Amino acid sequence: MELVRMSWGDLIAAVRSMARQLRGRDFDAVVAVGVSGLIPAVILRELLGVGEFYVMIVKRYSDDKPPRLLAEDPVVLQAPEPSSIKGKRVLVVDDLVRTGRTLEAVKRHLLSRGAASVTTAVVVRRGRSEVDVVGVEVSGCVLFPWEALSPVEADHYSPTCKPHHGR
Repeated sequence: MELVRMSWGDLIAAVRSMARQLRGRDFDAVVAVGVSGLIPAVILRELLGVGEFYVMIVKRYSDDKPPRLLAEDPVVLQAPEPSSIKGKRVLVVDDLVRTGRTLEAVKRHLLSRGAASVTTAVVVRRGRSEVDVVGVEVSGCVLFPWEALSPVEADHYSPTCKPHHGR
């Protein structure tokens, strides 16, 4: 599988594209799907001028490249208090979607806790998952800029994720 290296410039361009797609829509809160969704969510929150910010920790995959399946169904480990999101228009931001199961679990969780509406946004879509807003589409294994800061070389992450030096 091809490794696609996303630079900080690529990330900013993708999040700006997401902000353009969301212009004219009002949100009361941004919920980052952590940990990888934190950086794009903070940037998008700033671009859109949304006041409230929350984090949900949901696990389904490991952080390996490519990721290993940890649980068949996503497990919510941390979420905003129901009183924080009740009646609010929520924008959920994550770094990547492949199957859509994590975002579906997050959306279902927030709606069951009283959110008025939930819009989903991802920096990268790999596959055909249904998402409201997508920054870029890729077919390879994505190495985000914060992952490239690791002392481990990208081509050592996995034998199935070979480095891709072109765009």
